[in-house]
Amino acid sequence: MIKKSIGICRVCAKNVPAWYEERSDGIYFVSDCHVHGVTEEIVERDLGSFLWGYEQEYKKGASHLAIPVTYRCNLKCKYCYTMSNSSAKFPADKSLGTLKEIYDSFEGNVTLIGGEPTVRKDLFEIIRLAKEHSNVGKLSLATNGQRLKDIDYVKKLAGSGLDFVFLSYNDKEYDESIHVNNNKIKALQNCSECNIPVWLQGTFSQTRQLDSFVEAVETYKKNIFNITLRAVKPIGVREPEDMIFCFGYSSLPG
Repeated sequence: MIKKSIGICRVCAKNVPAWYEERSDGIYFVSDCHVHGVTEEIVERDLGSFLWGYEQEYKKGASHLAIPVTYRCNLKCKYCYTMSNSSAKFPADKSLGTLKEIYDSFEGNVTLIGGEPTVRKDLFEIIRLAKEHSNVGKLSLATNGQRLKDIDYVKKLAGSGLDFVFLSYNDKEYDESIHVNNNKIKALQNCSECNIPVWLQGTFSQTRQLDSFVEAVETYKKNIFNITLRAVKPIGVREPEDMIFCFGYSSLPG
């Protein structure tokens, strides 16, 4: 055993004792649930590289914290990596008391993520609670924008103290439906009207899907202050004729 840790059971999703273990073919992460047994997976084949990472003294602390306030979601996006609507058993939503403890122990910017944070009925209270802490800097919300189609809801977000929104925005071809895409356009309109800055994030598999994204940026560029693009590569026996291979973001003035 090299180092003790804490793991998550793949079956019940509870925190369980875990450790890193050196074996002949590499470093394994082993977790032991008293109900569902031991699970293990190799995490590094180079022992020297693994040990080097643990020997470093990381003096610079984190300045940005992403908090999953829920694992539930109101969509089933094909590009989702959180598996919110899968059959996996996820932990319950974090209580206000737990969130307060997190706010108390961290100094820097905070982003509320999910799942989809807007499925929580107490989201406004979660935002206000964070803004009451002087050690919390900018507070943002990562969302699929479906609840933000309601202008009154967006006004309440602004009134609660939200600083800006991470909005997942994609081409209508890539979204779950045209209805979902229209709601995101309305969310952009409402954020603009309520003067909530937006960091736009898009996922694409083909270059033609950039057209509507560019159109949205041109229309709401006064309110969009940053962009992140994620390109995905389809897996299969045939290569699509039109693909993009890039990852990055670009800042917009203002």
